[in-house]
Amino acid sequence: MGYKEPLASTTDYGVMRVGANLTVVDGIVSATSIPGDSYYGKFSSSTNQTNPVVDTANLTSFPNTELSNEITAGGTDITFNKSGVYTITYEVQAEITTGAGGDIDIWVEVDGVNLLDSNSITTIAGGGNRTIINRSFLVQLTAGQVVRVVWSSPIANMRLTAVGTQAGPTRPATNSANFLATLVKAL
Repeated sequence: MGYKEPLASTTDYGVMRVGANLTVVDGIVSATSIPGDSYYGKFSSSTNQTNPVVDTANLTSFPNTELSNEITAGGTDITFNKSGVYTITYEVQAEITTGAGGDIDIWVEVDGVNLLDSNSITTIAGGGNRTIINRSFLVQLTAGQVVRVVWSSPIANMRLTAVGTQAGPTRPATNSANFLATLVKAL
C-alpha cells in the first residue's frame, strides 16, 4: 500500500490537507489548538462553610480562582461566558463536627433552577467524621448562564470543612469545596 506524494500541501489534500491549524514540515505533522476554543475553570474554597439554618439551601462559595479561561467565579456564582457543552464536577469535604450522624444533600442549580437528577444524598457518621463527596455532570450551557452548587442538611453541626497543611508526613491542605469545568464542545 502506498501513500499519495506529497504528503500534503496547502492546495492538494494528499493524505491530509494542511490548513490554518495543521502544518507539515519535513514530513512531521503539527497541530495547534483553535484560539479561544479551550474554556475551563477551577475554583475552590479553603475556608469552612457552615450550616447556619437546618433544612435550608446553602450556596457553596468558591472564592479562589486557580485556573480560568471564559469561566469566572464570583462567590457562589460560576458564570460561563461561552455557549457549549461542559463537564462540570464539584467536590466537597463534609463533616459533622459533634453529635450524631446524618445526611447532607448536594445538588446543582443553573440560573436558579435545579439541574434535573443532580441531587446526591450522603450519610455521614457522627461527630468528627469527614467524607469527600463529588459528582460530575455533562451540561449544555449558553453564554451568561450561572451554575451554583447547593447543599442542605437537617444537622446543625454539618459543615463543609477545610483542613490546613499537615505534618508527619508533610501533606497539602484539603479544600472545603472544589469546582472544575471544562469545555467538551463549543456551540
